[in-house]
Amino acid sequence: MQARCSRRPLGNRVKTLVALLALPGWLSAATGCQDRNLGVDPPLSQLVFPSGLYVDDTVTDANGAAKYLFVANGNNDLRFNAGTVATVDLERFWDAWFDTATQTSFAYCTTRAPSEGVDQCIEPPGGPTTDQRPCRRLALKPQVIECDERPFIDDDLIVHVGDFGTVLTASDESDSNGDFTRLWLPVRGDPSLTFIDIRPSSDGRVTLDCDQGGRAGDSNPRRCGDRSRLRYARNDEDLDELGREPFTMLITEQGDKRLAFVAHVSGSQLTLVDLDGVLGGSGPAIVDQPDLFFRDGQQLGGFGLAQRPCFALGEGPLGALDPEPNVPSITGGCSRPMIYAGYRFAPFVTSFTASGLALPEGSNYVDPRQRQDCFVDVPLSCGGTVVGCTADPDQCAGGSASCQSVYAGQYCATPDQLGQPCALICEPRVRSDRTLRPGGLFPSQAGPVLGDLAFADVRGDTLLVLQTNPGALLVVDTSLGNDGEPLDQPSSPPIEVCAEPTRMLVYDDHGQRFALISCFAAALIYVVDLEARRVVNTVVVGTGPHDLALDVVREVLYVANTLESSVSVVDLSRTRRTRFQELARIGLQEPLKQ
Repeated sequence: MQARCSRRPLGNRVKTLVALLALPGWLSAATGCQDRNLGVDPPLSQLVFPSGLYVDDTVTDANGAAKYLFVANGNNDLRFNAGTVATVDLERFWDAWFDTATQTSFAYCTTRAPSEGVDQCIEPPGGPTTDQRPCRRLALKPQVIECDERPFIDDDLIVHVGDFGTVLTASDESDSNGDFTRLWLPVRGDPSLTFIDIRPSSDGRVTLDCDQGGRAGDSNPRRCGDRSRLRYARNDEDLDELGREPFTMLITEQGDKRLAFVAHVSGSQLTLVDLDGVLGGSGPAIVDQPDLFFRDGQQLGGFGLAQRPCFALGEGPLGALDPEPNVPSITGGCSRPMIYAGYRFAPFVTSFTASGLALPEGSNYVDPRQRQDCFVDVPLSCGGTVVGCTADPDQCAGGSASCQSVYAGQYCATPDQLGQPCALICEPRVRSDRTLRPGGLFPSQAGPVLGDLAFADVRGDTLLVLQTNPGALLVVDTSLGNDGEPLDQPSSPPIEVCAEPTRMLVYDDHGQRFALISCFAAALIYVVDLEARRVVNTVVVGTGPHDLALDVVREVLYVANTLESSVSVVDLSRTRRTRFQELARIGLQEPLKQ
């Protein structure tokens, strides 16, 4: 195998997600190497420090439930030479232990010899698991089923990514071959934004494409290539690199622009990605990296991201029942998004928008510097309409030209035109940011302060802010005033939750809305009734729970247990007696086994 030079961390790395979530100061260095040891490939069909989850409905079963769960594995102890994104077949997993007729788990296995395929029975606690009988009762909680993950992960649907991958999100894409899903993963160890295209295949499964094996000097056929990683502004290696420690990502579609926002847990940058690419370029591109999380001379990092809903009267989720329009003034009539972002190491939330520049409507722009022979006395000033002799380039070469009015002012530049007179960068930029305090009580010692953000309602009148230390859920009134500006004021006392909460999802259960919060240190999921503004349940899950993903059709929540290398399945259904209880785990309970 060919040796390759890659960036590696300097010094020792804390092996738990406490460091992953809290500590800035990740250093990478490009070092020279000769016959560098490539290390050990990560194991196939195995979860290793799972950090991100995404339920994908590209392929569904007979009931319309998603067939696949994608899991980002962080390789947090650097035991292997890469992290991975693995594909769990949810249909096979559920069929191995769950009886849809009774809505309960299968009975204990009673025969000694398993049949061909997967037996629909459960081994007792501590019993051996096999490919035919992969599931058993959990020793400390026999009401919970735990299953060896290996029979449910497809070896040919695994790709290799950088170390310390974080959370997964997705965008809807389309090309000449049809519609597909693009899975996004911020990677911290090799600062990049990796994307993986998921397409349905003729055999009822999916294919994964991330330019595997496309890195120079790398013979690993599973590793995502350079064409599927964003690392430089406008995809130009001569421009700024992506900031360190990219962590959370929010994808938006507002007006005619599809954008992605990335918060970095250390440093001061927010990254803006144009999902449709730059003028004259191909593929998505980084277009802006402002120092949004910089205050009082300090780089304070970012974490939570949320988009405020925007819609005209009668066009929102409630249709004609909406009592009034919901159009923040910053959105320009809902033509651009309004985003809230939380600082990681300071008690502040900032709001902003993103928009680009455009040429004057109806302008017939011709750049006189590009076609000098076709113009007569055209000034090089950057503005105004002038009369010049111009024609089609082919006609110009033959001397046949006609005079017409052309716009010879500032123009949107392609990457190779940057630096020329009158050339403008027209891609979206972060604009109009302002900062608010979400309330709450904050300690004086250093450490993470805020976690995830989410809107509690479909109108965006209430913003939920997760306070990490001390653990609390803060409530901010973001309803619009008469001037079209959100009020941005704390609206109720903090709701006490667990210590060190990080991720949060809002679950709408037939109109009743809950905040589902992962508690890393406590190994709990907190359930907060958003109408009553109180905690209604706590769910014990695996060690080190972090990322969350909803399976809407099956009415369950998947929880990535990072330190246990498993995924918990939590029941959300109001029709089952096990509501807000853990049902099962993908992966056997072996805390800190990695």
